[in-house]
Amino acid sequence: MKRKSLLMSLLILSLLVPLFSASFRERDDYAYIIELYDMQDYAEALDEMDYFVQTYPDSEFRDYLDYIKANIALAQADYPLAEELYKPLTTKSLHADITADVSLNYAIALFQNGKINEALKALRNLSRQSDHPYYIFNGSLLRGKCYQALEQYLSAEHEYSKAYAIDSSDSELNLEYFKLLLRIDHEENAMNLRAQAEMDTLLVTNMNFQWLRHLLQNQRYDEMDSFLEENPPLDGESETIVNLILTQKDIQLQDYPRAQARLEQIDSHNSQARFFQALIYKHEGEIAQADSIFRELTTDADPQLAFFSYLEHLQIVHLSEPDKARQLLQEYIDTPMPGNMKGYQYVCMAALEAGDPQKALKHWIQAKDYELPMDMLDRVQIGIADAYLRMGQKPLA
Repeated sequence: MKRKSLLMSLLILSLLVPLFSASFRERDDYAYIIELYDMQDYAEALDEMDYFVQTYPDSEFRDYLDYIKANIALAQADYPLAEELYKPLTTKSLHADITADVSLNYAIALFQNGKINEALKALRNLSRQSDHPYYIFNGSLLRGKCYQALEQYLSAEHEYSKAYAIDSSDSELNLEYFKLLLRIDHEENAMNLRAQAEMDTLLVTNMNFQWLRHLLQNQRYDEMDSFLEENPPLDGESETIVNLILTQKDIQLQDYPRAQARLEQIDSHNSQARFFQALIYKHEGEIAQADSIFRELTTDADPQLAFFSYLEHLQIVHLSEPDKARQLLQEYIDTPMPGNMKGYQYVCMAALEAGDPQKALKHWIQAKDYELPMDMLDRVQIGIADAYLRMGQKPLA
């Protein structure tokens, strides 16, 4: 669903401010800021806002300028700043349309910052503030993402279906809905959704990537090959993404020469490619080279890649400083983290505690409580069986 324009509301406000409160020049300067914002000239708009605040320190437009600043932060993906700017606006008396937009955008910033329950609270406020289709749609879409992050998949599906009833053509919704259907193994429904989107080439391409990842997680390698024969990548960017997925497949199958050959076809600066290269270095015993890459990737913009890079780094630390590695990992486990990530942390801790089968078993069982891909679940089952055998409890293995 297209962005609901609030520029008219912002401009009308310049007419509603009493004449004794704002001069013509003040209203004109405010309107110019709105114009710059509309043109997405964010740097100039921010400069003009600083000048405006210095010139009119008691202006009744101040809260609306803070709203525009927050919107710019959101547009530039500076989610911590966006959250900081939106939060005080949630308690201000603003124009009705602006109030609803603040709640939605605040929820988006909270979601992006990993504060899922707080995002849901902001969305509850939104549902009380507006019944405009734009806010119902986007509220349902974001609520679905929140529930999916919390692994409450039935609730997520309910929210996506509500949004779908309002706008079934929205690409973001279709992709999120498709990913959810795969997650709950409703493959037929997912592929029906893909078929309905066949005219949207970009959307179908993104669905194809998700389908390949789904097959990979479920170790259906032959199906990956046959699907790619029927649906080859359409451009260079798509080919790179497919090659990365296939490289992961090769590494899972321990076909490292083939994985290396694929990586040579990908830009060496690609973060995902560098992660796979580090895994190959690690397999070949080039530990220092591998760890150099893993440590660098722990600050990557992709939070998932940074997460797995840190786990790999801790496993290397464990080779020389086992106590330090376990302590760092326990501190990491104690920090807030999406449920599916927790599972990987416990798998890592079980590996670090391999010398103590009783402790390792505890962590393997903890990992089993979380949603993990098929190859990782196999590793968990093997770990549990091995721990029982080493504890002399063969019947439980």
